[in-house]
Amino acid sequence: ASPSPPKPSRQLSRSSNSVALADSSAPAPRGVAGARRTYGGARSFKRDVEEERIFLSGATPARSLPAKDRKSSPASGGRKGLLPALPSKASERETYSALRAKWGVDEEEELTEEVAGTQLKSITQMRAKGENSRFVDEFEYLLEGLEPKMAIGVRRARYAFGIGGRYIPLLTLFHLPSAIEVLKKVGDPEFVRRLKSLGLVERVYTEFRKAECGSGDRVLDPALALILAIFAHDQRITEPLLRISTNEFSQDLQKDDDVYNSPICDVLVVLAAMLGRPWGGEVIGAAVVGRGVTKSDVRSVAKVRELTDSSKLLEEGGLPTTLRSLCLIAISRIACFAPRAIFRPQQLVCTSGALNSIVNTLVQASSGLAIRMQRYEGGLEFLPADGSINLPTIDTCLRVIEACSTGDSSPTDTHDVLSEHLAMLTAALCDIVLSGHIIASSQSPDPKVASAAMDCLLSSLRLLIELTNSSTAWSLALANCPFAISTLVKLLVASRSSAPPAAPRKRSLSSSSGVKLEDSSGGIMSEMDEPDSAAQIKFDVLCLSLGVLTNLAETVPDVKDVLRETYVNPSCRDHRKCARECHCEERENAIALLAALYLDPLKDSQNELNTSFVNGYSGMSLGLVMLDTPLNQSIVIKALADEPQAMTKLLSAMDEFAEMHDQAAREEHDTEMAETQCSQEMEANDVVDVGPRTSDIAVRIRRMAEAVRARVD
Repeated sequence: ASPSPPKPSRQLSRSSNSVALADSSAPAPRGVAGARRTYGGARSFKRDVEEERIFLSGATPARSLPAKDRKSSPASGGRKGLLPALPSKASERETYSALRAKWGVDEEEELTEEVAGTQLKSITQMRAKGENSRFVDEFEYLLEGLEPKMAIGVRRARYAFGIGGRYIPLLTLFHLPSAIEVLKKVGDPEFVRRLKSLGLVERVYTEFRKAECGSGDRVLDPALALILAIFAHDQRITEPLLRISTNEFSQDLQKDDDVYNSPICDVLVVLAAMLGRPWGGEVIGAAVVGRGVTKSDVRSVAKVRELTDSSKLLEEGGLPTTLRSLCLIAISRIACFAPRAIFRPQQLVCTSGALNSIVNTLVQASSGLAIRMQRYEGGLEFLPADGSINLPTIDTCLRVIEACSTGDSSPTDTHDVLSEHLAMLTAALCDIVLSGHIIASSQSPDPKVASAAMDCLLSSLRLLIELTNSSTAWSLALANCPFAISTLVKLLVASRSSAPPAAPRKRSLSSSSGVKLEDSSGGIMSEMDEPDSAAQIKFDVLCLSLGVLTNLAETVPDVKDVLRETYVNPSCRDHRKCARECHCEERENAIALLAALYLDPLKDSQNELNTSFVNGYSGMSLGLVMLDTPLNQSIVIKALADEPQAMTKLLSAMDEFAEMHDQAAREEHDTEMAETQCSQEMEANDVVDVGPRTSDIAVRIRRMAEAVRARVD
């Protein structure tokens, strides 16, 4: 049977004037798969000019529809399946293609692509740009949890958004990174290198500060201190951070440019504040629940402790794992940075209050030494077993003070800060010198402890020389300290003994030049911290103690009497009863021991510089001790009676010393006269030279030399 002809669809049979496809075999309009619906008379698909032209060619205006069919049109919500009546050409809007061509959007995109294509010349550059973009995106994600609007628990450890917008611990897949997560990344040297290359180091610090890090939180403060200690390993990374002032985090800040105009360094201000925390000396991770410490705090602090141990910052230095130690490492490395014309790290340490906190920490750390000396004389060990006295902590504080005193900082700023603690600092330095001598000279079972004690001894002597040279007030305070003079004499005697001293430790901190050296074991040490021989260490102690004693004899008249009344046994070693003051029977006068040092040929010296320094300063000390004191002159004459050439050489040196004072007095007088002439605008012929040509000290020295010659002859 022949196939029956196709029947028209139900939609076409309803109305011949309805909009429909004329032929089922004709190609359908692009993007159209059958009839399309509209909702509320609005299209639900993109408008197309070609499609509308096809529909409009076979469509009948809606006004020609019968009344009964018009009610069932799709536009009025009639039967389903009918195509809508299309608007006329007059009401058509411009297409997106026309608008893009009209406003030149495509041309701008093509121009941007062309410019970007010219900047990337190789596949390596394109790959590097992509890697940097990915790193920045991941970095931004890490900082999301540190936003100030987040709760304190979110800023501490990884948390997630819970139901209802509440913060809950890590239970879901939507984590918010926090300070601990950033701390994990900063522990990776490659991550720090990428931060440095992309200039994101400052962003890390500012985000941590905006998250209230450094404000007293037990989790955020150690995290920030650890990050700064890691960054301080490289001066080029830390230097931009030190240019950020406290104004950036002040509510009164008006201009962004004021961030770099204030001389107060925010990094050092924060480190100084954290250094003075009451709980700063507690071991990180040892806190228990209670007294403001919650269970979540304990877990977070334990994680910070784990990251601190993995960084190995405190392992080689012998410092305890505390917030104070992290701050000390960061400040000490900054104080040892090499200064430049526009960068003065030592001055920043002084003006930011960090040096003041360092002095307070030194006084606190050495406060128990005097009590330990008494217990040591009673038969107990010098250092307690609980670790309450940590020698590396004391040595680190001394190194910071020494760097600020002798570095490229303003002497006025440094001495003003130190003068505020004159009495306490002087007493602490005396205790450190005596304690270091006792520990270093005793038969300690731990060589690291003896080496740390030697470090403290050398650092204290260097600092005392600098302070006594700067002001007479420091010499007076040192001379008034109990056992100060006797300790210096014991150091002179011990340095000439045959017993080898303890060797200083190998430092792990950066040098002042920022250049690191690798030793034979693969560790890092600075250029100035290379290990010295035992003989060189002995001469260092000898020269330093002799220099301090000479400064005291020159500026404090009472030192002459104290030396005459001081007696020390040269062979006294490891006698607990003589730890602070020698009580042996076979004792010798301190001035006689000083004369014996002047006669010592120093055959074991490794260089002529040590020999010249010891001979010169010992002779100068003898001359100053004999000045205006006939009793001391008698002791020196008796000690040098068998060496007439030595006495002649000593008196000649005193004459040269007097001439040096005369020359200094003349130069000072000429300078004062020139300043007076310039200030008063006087003519040259009106200037009357009435200034002294000879100093008073020079006259006294010549008088003393003549009296000694008369007694010897």
